[in-house]
Amino acid sequence: PRHLNSVEASLRVVAVASAGMGMSRSRMTELIRSGAVRVNWQVITSPSRELCCGDRVRLDGRGELEILEIQPTKRDRWRLVMQRR
Repeated sequence: PRHLNSVEASLRVVAVASAGMGMSRSRMTELIRSGAVRVNWQVITSPSRELCCGDRVRLDGRGELEILEIQPTKRDRWRLVMQRR
């Protein structure tokens, strides 16, 4: 497993998953709407769902991303520590 650090403007699944999986938000939105993304083992179709600490995001054929830590920054953003498998 690889640990990743990122600062994101929101905790929406499209923002966090695109940063963790290394792809664009528009491509991630397409994958979410097509049903290729699961959050905590349930298929989601809404890219606006917010994530919290402990959530697992799984992308078919690309692996799994676990949110280990979420901290607010001084500029109203979110510092994330993630683990990708």
